[in-house]
Amino acid sequence: MARRIVYLHLGLPGSGAGFLETALPEHAATLATFGVAHPVAAPDEMFRSAVEIRRDHRAWGYRRRDVEGTWAGICRRVRKQRDRVLLSQELLTGCTPDQADLLLDTLAGAEVHAVITARRADAERHEFAALTALWTGAVRRPDRVHTLVVPADVEPLGWIWSELGELVGFDAAQMPLGADTAVAAYGLARQRELQRVRAAAQPVSAAARRPRRRSAR
Repeated sequence: MARRIVYLHLGLPGSGAGFLETALPEHAATLATFGVAHPVAAPDEMFRSAVEIRRDHRAWGYRRRDVEGTWAGICRRVRKQRDRVLLSQELLTGCTPDQADLLLDTLAGAEVHAVITARRADAERHEFAALTALWTGAVRRPDRVHTLVVPADVEPLGWIWSELGELVGFDAAQMPLGADTAVAAYGLARQRELQRVRAAAQPVSAAARRPRRRSAR
């Protein structure tokens, strides 16, 4: 049996690839005809998974129980797939090395490829090099880290969709993305921005501020 391959798209934020969070669920059925699974059950499941992995739930206004186990649920569905899996969440660019290792440990048995998108100007910044190095170390194979750098003279949405199709193995032309995709991506980004602002404005409860006591041995 062929080994399961997981393509994990990370961003950078601002690369123009934020549309994938809505485009992948929208086209999941067609992707499946190419042998590419997107095993995400709810629109915000990958986002909440990234929040869980980064232990950042308070910054987004979630309770711990709102996100706990979300990534494990996706991983269970990933393990049921026989071919290729495509996941995307730009928030994962903020993972520490330990968090990246934890994420990959839960995908043990799969061949994981990290996909990093960036605009041309961002590709020349230290953050891009550092992110590439972090995930190269995490997957332990330079040939499993793919960088898609958007040329300065093209529209990012269509270019990234086409290049991702070439990499993962689906025909992007059969799933055209229109203005609605860009509008949905912008609306989602705005929603997340407001979510974080509202979370920052909420007072921290006494229970959250109180340090946890270690149990006596």
